[in-house]
Amino acid sequence: MTPKRGFAPGRHIAPVRFLIFAAVLVVASGAACAMGCDPRTALLLGFDAAAFVFLASIVPLLSSDAAAMRCGVRRTMTRTVPGCLPFRRCCRW
Repeated sequence: MTPKRGFAPGRHIAPVRFLIFAAVLVVASGAACAMGCDPRTALLLGFDAAAFVFLASIVPLLSSDAAAMRCGVRRTMTRTVPGCLPFRRCCRW
């Protein structure tokens, strides 16, 4: 019997990095608007702050091994998409 997993936003809604991006966008835009910025400018400032945080969260991926990342994607795709079965032989697990 497989163990039951609880609700995980990264699996059920969107990737965690995107959720953090959305949260920073809302908070930074609201803060800029509360400080007296025009709403359009506040949205631009919020987007800039959220994009900076998102790019900072991607930095650890630059040091990852490309072959290991491909293997992980293939392993995930073969579990979720039936048409990806030919990828199974490309990766040693």
